[in-house]
Formats: sequence, structure tokens, C-alpha cells
Amino acid sequence: MVCRETNKILEMLKNVIALFMVLSFLPRVVEAPDKLNLSGEDDWPMWGKDACRSATSKSKIKPPLVKLWEVELKGPIGTSPAVSGDLAVIGTGDRLIFKDDGRGWDANKILRSGVNMDDSKIYGINVKTRKIIWEFQSSRPFQRIAHGGGLAPCIDKDRGIVYLGSESDPETKEAVFYALDAYTGKELWKKESSRVHHWSAAITKDGKVFVNNGKNLIALDRPTGKLLWTADGHGHGGSYVPVLSGDTIYFGCRAVDARDGKVIWVCKSEKSYAGSPYGGGTAPYGCGASYAIGDKLVFAGTRDPDGLLALDPSNGGAKWFFDTGGPPKVCSSPVFYNGIVCFTWRRGSTTFGINATDGKLLWKYETEGRRNDGPFAISDGVGFGHRGVEAGGNGLISLIIGLDLKTGEKVWTYPVEAMCAGRHLSLAIANDVLYCGIGNKFMAFVSEGDYRKRDSLKEENKK
Repeated sequence: MVCRETNKILEMLKNVIALFMVLSFLPRVVEAPDKLNLSGEDDWPMWGKDACRSATSKSKIKPPLVKLWEVELKGPIGTSPAVSGDLAVIGTGDRLIFKDDGRGWDANKILRSGVNMDDSKIYGINVKTRKIIWEFQSSRPFQRIAHGGGLAPCIDKDRGIVYLGSESDPETKEAVFYALDAYTGKELWKKESSRVHHWSAAITKDGKVFVNNGKNLIALDRPTGKLLWTADGHGHGGSYVPVLSGDTIYFGCRAVDARDGKVIWVCKSEKSYAGSPYGGGTAPYGCGASYAIGDKLVFAGTRDPDGLLALDPSNGGAKWFFDTGGPPKVCSSPVFYNGIVCFTWRRGSTTFGINATDGKLLWKYETEGRRNDGPFAISDGVGFGHRGVEAGGNGLISLIIGLDLKTGEKVWTYPVEAMCAGRHLSLAIANDVLYCGIGNKFMAFVSEGDYRKRDSLKEENKK
């Protein structure tokens, strides 16, 4: 009798072990803690809000805005934020080392150039409780001072995964693309790329994550990181951020089929526009530049000459070109909104509003400093961005601005006594809140009317 019972127990143990072995090879599904929801009504889970980089929120944020809260991080912010439900993710770590003022660094006093790896972290922040719920120490920096690249997290709320690529190590020239557990910040898998500058911001669709690995556009399996296909980056490195529209990915000077990575077309301006109005240089071109998807055309910032190029999405043929008239330097990633294409000329400190149909100038806004040339975050016809302005000596002040995209008029500004880090960093608008990272401050803003409503609710709850 005892032997028979023992055999039954052993058989049950074998079945349990076999079941465990099978489950261990299945794609990982993370169970969400009760207090952290990854899905909101109007999320901003990646750079430019969505896979087509529309940068346009359904939230109605009307200036003037009021700061709702801020969270101080341990290092200078080097990525754009991503927000999905209760979770915001942002990265820190930069080339600039700051003078110690007792808190570890002073954003207004640049001491020397270098890399402080202790500051290279990815943070998960609960936007409801305003608390840091996890932090991940990276082996590579997240830095956006010297070059652009659109470093930004991508939150995969369906699988509970955060994707984020890094800058390269200054000595080894190796960069890393991380997949982290969205609830705990634990590393699930990573991919390394050698002899590159950085990985780009990622996008996801149909079980794949698309990202520029610093050399080529690649597709990875979302749960495991397995390489699915590679599309030639034509030597453009990590500068280009992929943009997805339907089954087509626009990347650098080409369009690629998202299903198999095959090239659909190569932009003709890359080949032979010498002597033409479209310039003889490389276009579209830009550190961190991405396409804007319009109603009938796609748009990209160019270099040599600086400007905005409109292309036929079916074959890559140029339709019109707007020339800034400035010396050759990369223009920012454009955004499309209600028939207007907006972009910023990096060295000219000018933001342009262009008619998307014919390429004619509608308005331009001259800044008093240099606007960060990441794409605007748009809500209800207002484009929000930030720029750095010198304040004398080594001091730097950043301004968060809001422009009416129909007229180009400034409708709101907010000064921050910290450095506006890097290029191509953008703001995020999610669930009626504007999020911005400047210096070591991660801040949240709401409309003044919404702030009063929240304040009155607090008073009622106290009663």
C-alpha cells in the first residue's frame, strides 16, 4: 500500500515538472499588480505617441497650464518620456558632468564633458502616486547632448514590456537595446550592436518590434528578442527613427515592407537631384529625423540644403521642397496637423509652418534661443516643445513653449531653471496631462481649469 501511494506521488511530481518545463518555453506574460494599470484612454506609449509618429493627442489641454507635480531624478534626463496608463518611463544619463552643489550635480554649471555611468538609468514612475516604482541601471548611457537620435522608451502594454535603446559606450562603441518588465524593471532580454552611435526609438506591431540598431532597420520578436529580418540602413546609422503607416515603414531614404523587410522604394533625392530645386546632398537626412505622415504625402527634414521635402508615399518621388535658406545643417523631425507641416531648423532657431499641399510658407516663429528640435507634442491645435536659452555665464534656462499651429503665435511659456538636455527629445501628452523632462526634473502640467477642478476635489475629500 505504501509503495503504491509513493508511486502515485512520484508520478504527480513528474507531471508537475513536465508542465513547468512546457510553460517555461512559452512567451512570457507578466501579471499586472493590482495598483498599476498600463492602459489609459489617451496614452503616449512611444516617441511621437504612436507608430506613425502623429504626435497628436486626443486630450484637450488648453493654455495656460499649471504644474501639477515634479519628480527629481538622480541624473540629467536623456530620453523623451513615454506614458501608458499609470506608468511613465524615462531615462537619464548624459555626456555632461555637472558641478557638485551638494545634491550631486548642478544643471546650471557645466563642469566638463564626459559620461557619468552612475546616472545612466531607466525609471518607472507611477504618475498617480508620483513615486518611482523601479529603476534599472544601464551598462550604456542615455545621452542626447552631442547628437540626435530620438532616444525614447516604447511601452508594450499588451505584453507588459518596456523597450529602450541606448547610446554607445564611448570606449567600446557598443550600444544596447533593452526589453524590461514594465511592472518591475527587470531585464527580460537585450540586444547589443557594435561600432555604432546609438539605437533609435522603437515601434511595435503584430508581435514585432521595429528599431534601428545603429546600422540597419531590424524586426525582433516582441517577447523573446529573436531577430526576424534585417533591412539595409545604407550606412545611415542610428540617426533615423522608423515610422509605420499600414504595412510600410519609412526609414531614412527608403520605404520598407514591415512584413518581410523588403525595400519598396528608395527616395530619388538620395540618388540624383544635383542642380535641381531638391538639392544635391543627402535627403531626407537628419540625426534622429523621422517622417511625418500626411493625408496624401509623407514629409521629411533634409540636409544640404536644409529644408522640408514632400514625397509620394507610393514611389518616393519628390512633390515639392521648402528651403530654409540656411547653411547645411539637419532640420528636425516634422509633424503634420490639419494640413500644416511644422518643423524646426536646428541652427536657425526658427520653427516653420508649411502648407502640406503646395509647400508654401504659412508662418514662422523666431525663438530667442534654440528650440529643442524634437517633434511637437500636439493637443487641440497647440504644439508644445522646449528649448534652452543662455542666462549668462554657464547658466542655462529652459523654456517650455506652446505655439498655435494655425498662426505660429506663442500662446504659453514656462521657464525652468535647468538645462534642456539634448536634441530630438519631445514632450508627451497623455490622459489630459502634459509631461516634460528637463534637467533632472520630470514634470506634469495640466490646464488651469483642470487644476482648479482637481484642487476643489481635494478640498471636498478632506471634508
